Amino acid sequence: MNEGPLKANPKWWKKVWPLDIPPRIHIFARRLDHGAIPTKENLARRISGFNTGCAICGHYLKFEVHILLQCPLVLQVWSESIVDSSYWAVNFPSMKDYLEHASALMEMNHLGEFVAICWEIWNARNRHVCGRPHSNLANLSSHAINFMMSYREARVKIKDPKVQHQALWRPPRAGMMKLNFDGGKVGTDGKG
Repeated sequence: MNEGPLKANPKWWKKVWPLDIPPRIHIFARRLDHGAIPTKENLARRISGFNTGCAICGHYLKFEVHILLQCPLVLQVWSESIVDSSYWAVNFPSMKDYLEHASALMEMNHLGEFVAICWEIWNARNRHVCGRPHSNLANLSSHAINFMMSYREARVKIKDPKVQHQALWRPPRAGMMKLNFDGGKVGTDGKG
């Protein structure tokens, strides 16, 4: 029986912290490591009588592991992903154990993609539970990886001082008027 959030794993976290992943995914990974994502299981610790069943399939045990790696909705995402099944199709009692397993075997870039796919699954699942299901689950993992690639490309451009950003002005469409303006703040009262 789980008595509360899991202790953080400093060894795993030392591998995750230097990853070139967006801050929101770092925060998600940190919350996963601490067992602190707001799952029904975690909410039930605070709310007496809270239904901890999976909103999709009704599963009741190891909820964090279930929602990210074992729910039928999620298995479709992982099976379509480029992540080898030896990382996600194994049976560990907690997400902490999955993360330790993945970090021990994966290269740094792939570890970042694994965490990004978990993050994308978490977001898609929340949208699904709130009545806005993802239109194509098979593309969810590729969407997460494309997001990571875009983030990394943007960081490279920001770090490269040779890249010049040009303002692109386009004339308005026929029948439309375009108004450009600048604003400023003067003084402490905000008048400009």
